[in-house]
Amino acid sequence: MITLTLLLLLLTIAWFATRAANRAAARNGLRRFRTLDASGKRRIPILIPVCNRPHYLAQVIEALSQMDGVDETVLIVSRDGRDPEVRDLVHGIAFTETIVLDHTRPLLGLVRPLWDSEHAITSQIRFLLDFALNRLRMDGAVVLEDDVVPSKDAYRYFLWAFDHILNRAGCMTVTGHNLLSRADREQGFDPRDHPYALVRYRDGGRDAFSGWGWAITHDAWQRVGRPWPLMNWDLRLSQTQHRLGMVSYKPVLARTQHIGMEGINFTETPDNPKWRDMVLSSGVSGYDREPVLLDRDPVPPRVVDTGRAGAPPNERTRNRWRRRVVLAAVSALILLECWLYAFL
Repeated sequence: MITLTLLLLLLTIAWFATRAANRAAARNGLRRFRTLDASGKRRIPILIPVCNRPHYLAQVIEALSQMDGVDETVLIVSRDGRDPEVRDLVHGIAFTETIVLDHTRPLLGLVRPLWDSEHAITSQIRFLLDFALNRLRMDGAVVLEDDVVPSKDAYRYFLWAFDHILNRAGCMTVTGHNLLSRADREQGFDPRDHPYALVRYRDGGRDAFSGWGWAITHDAWQRVGRPWPLMNWDLRLSQTQHRLGMVSYKPVLARTQHIGMEGINFTETPDNPKWRDMVLSSGVSGYDREPVLLDRDPVPPRVVDTGRAGAPPNERTRNRWRRRVVLAAVSALILLECWLYAFL
């Protein structure tokens, strides 16, 4: 079939071209890294995938500039797309050393109209982790998406987690996010009283992965990074974790806060109490104590008034009509070819 042959040829060329472009970007990043100061600073890098949401990214960069210890690390940014505001923001970072990698979307972005973000962010996460942990041979990394704001002590928290938790056998990740980090006056609970407490993260009664600002070691990444999915990287990471019998932890007191109320995952109003009332660490702890590991949340989760919420922008439904148009066009061409072969 001419149609299928041409389509497969186009996709094959795009696949090889994407790999070549991203390998070139990684080589450029490696050269940049070799020019940075290597004076013995601790180098657990912070990895940030960015695309086209400068209004959120600006808040993240501002929070990073205030974060204790940020000058002791390196930011590695994967820039997807050509948004000029995003470009100016990432190239304008002056408070710590920064490497900007130009990421090329899978298949040169040919499937962007059909799957406009999930496949791209999934590819970026792998691109960043592979660069930091395989090419740069770092001991570990912190992944901070472009709509996740860190607390002032977030980097100290993650370094502490590397020292005490992440290097333990069977631990996959430690996150800085916890939606249940909220004061409960009726039960006399305040998460700020428990800066060293970590909870084994579960979803639906079984161990799961929690994102929105998380850290992983080099060794754990070698176990869970292959194979890497084309989409829904966080859901697949949970599945891989469960299959391998690994665990992840979240803090009782949150060190990261999600602010992306519009975009990839869902759409909600910024004043939704579910997000607004979350308590974020506001000081800098000494991190001179051993962690207190809890098997469940110290206060049972209560029903949270979620206020007004918008409809979730599920990509499978949002772009379904485009995929149907493409499928119909390809099917029509194949049927036309079959008719031509049969009657001409």
